[in-house]
Amino acid sequence: MDKKEVVNGSGVQPVEYKVLLLSDHIERTTSGGIILPSQAREKEQKERVVATLVAVGGRAFMDPEWGDPTPEVGKRVRVAKYAGYFFTGADDRVYQLCQDKDIAGIVIEDAPEEMSATDQPDFAGDGKYTGLRSE
Repeated sequence: MDKKEVVNGSGVQPVEYKVLLLSDHIERTTSGGIILPSQAREKEQKERVVATLVAVGGRAFMDPEWGDPTPEVGKRVRVAKYAGYFFTGADDRVYQLCQDKDIAGIVIEDAPEEMSATDQPDFAGDGKYTGLRSE
């Protein structure tokens, strides 16, 4: 994956163990301009877990417990759902400021949107969806 040039237009430089993420922009209106509230909320939830790493604080990813691989600026990352806080930057884009430990993984390739219950692995081998079992 080629490293893209990322510009920090937020007006904020993270410090210490903080990282700055750029959230994906998702349209919340139809082509006719109608706002779709429930669809907007679902898209916003998806928007919050994948972002682009824009800037890192001076001590981010330096903890000896961090190990390899280390996310780099410009990489797409998966983030804890309720990590940090969101704000609108100087360039009117939505950014997220959170701890380096809130990054759960580096996105290697885009995954399918969602899996249905029939796509789940059958670990029990009985043909039933194991997540619904109470045993």
